[in-house]
Amino acid sequence: MARLRDFEAAGLHHRYVIEACREGAIQKFGRGAYALPGRKQTPQQRIAEACKRVPQGVVCLLSALWFHGLIAKEPDALWMSIDRVNPADGFV
Repeated sequence: MARLRDFEAAGLHHRYVIEACREGAIQKFGRGAYALPGRKQTPQQRIAEACKRVPQGVVCLLSALWFHGLIAKEPDALWMSIDRVNPADGFV
């Protein structure tokens, strides 16, 4: 799983990413998010995707307990702590 910015940081132009999607080498599964085709859909994948989308966020509360095996039932919602954003600073 990678974001478009990850490809660009590795020196790949976004046109190569688009071409790789057309050829089926990678698959777009969300805005700016890519993975290998046929990737495993696991419950932990949802947490991994959220962490990739919100790199400054912290998985917490029931989601963290479930991820570490401290509770058996997966929570209905993903719990993340995200720092407050000052509108004057723009979005992070």
